[in-house]
Amino acid sequence: MSDRELSREQLREAIHQSGLTRKEQALLVLLALGKPASQGEIKAAALDAGLREMLNWNLTRILQSMTGQAVQTPNGWELLDQAKRRGRELAGIASPSATGPKANPAASSSPAAATREQGDVDIFISHAGRDATITSALVNLLVAAFGLPKNAIRCTSVPGCRLTPGVDANVQLAHDIDVARVFIGLLTDASVESTYVLFELGARWGARRSIIPLVGPTADFKLLPAPIAPRHALRTTARTDLQEMLAEIAKGLGKTLRPAHEYEIELEALVAARVAPTPPPAAGALSTRPRTPPKKLRRK
Repeated sequence: MSDRELSREQLREAIHQSGLTRKEQALLVLLALGKPASQGEIKAAALDAGLREMLNWNLTRILQSMTGQAVQTPNGWELLDQAKRRGRELAGIASPSATGPKANPAASSSPAAATREQGDVDIFISHAGRDATITSALVNLLVAAFGLPKNAIRCTSVPGCRLTPGVDANVQLAHDIDVARVFIGLLTDASVESTYVLFELGARWGARRSIIPLVGPTADFKLLPAPIAPRHALRTTARTDLQEMLAEIAKGLGKTLRPAHEYEIELEALVAARVAPTPPPAAGALSTRPRTPPKKLRRK
């Protein structure tokens, strides 16, 4: 028995969107089939939708890597509910209500990202401008580990990841925070004093979306803001923490992490990255050091 959610035409439109990963395309095919399916059925449906390339994919590996999204049952591969919601989002259709008709997405109380559009960022890095050395190393690691273009990452202090000139920064950042599949909060002594960072963390937390807290080299875990303090935080200076972060990001992006040797240099650079020292006062600035008052002269 089939419970199709996408028609043949809808699948053809959805599956050929630019920027989709192979996992996302396989997910859409399974959503369209609406029932447990063998690899042969999945490939046949993809071919019918015009995705001929899937015939040459290692579909076994792709499906096995979709942990938490697809499971293999005696009847074939089928999607879990979380993956079905993701598929509907990719296809731009509303989730069905308990009674059957299409629900109004605006009326849903469940946490979900805004509808993604072409050009939306995949990763958002919340940070302070003073921590540009660390964020630059972090961006380089993400690019090397996943093969991402820099414009798929929003990091306002790193060239290639900055906002487009002329856009309303507040509007664009609010949108990016909402649609990003992965949100990294870089927490340092400087960032916890930044109003923007606190607002960004608060917006993501308020939307009940995932947050990866990443603590900088000299920062203490006590710096974690109260709402996200219970979350498991990672350190930029610990290799094992960064590997754990990359594994979590791979799940969020639905991408396969590249072999470790391909990003080893970038990982070591991030481990070694340090917070920039506080700049000295500008020349000519008034000194704040208290001066010893001159002694009163005694009259002879």
